[in-house]
Amino acid sequence: MTKDGERRGVHKMYVNVVLHVNDEGRIDPLAVIWPDGRTFRIDEVLYRGEPGQLQKGAKTSRFRIRFGRKETNLYLERRQGSPALGTPDVDRWWVNAIDNTPTKPSC
Repeated sequence: MTKDGERRGVHKMYVNVVLHVNDEGRIDPLAVIWPDGRTFRIDEVLYRGEPGQLQKGAKTSRFRIRFGRKETNLYLERRQGSPALGTPDVDRWWVNAIDNTPTKPSC
């Protein structure tokens, strides 16, 4: 809910992420690139979650990150491919994005 009392919807938004992968395979996200091209440098990774249960063909890991004073979650979705169909595994990053269209609060 915003300061003016209006609700905003939230949706999954896929984003580009600049990564560092060390020699042991540890992933460190360095920056998030929004679809409009804005880039936000990640100041700190506060938490790295393990992949969760397989749901709808994907496992998701949560990263708690900090941009300046703002903390938020960044998710890594690992979708399993199908060797029988010749489709590869796919990794995609996403965030919860707030819609710009306000809705009236329900009573």
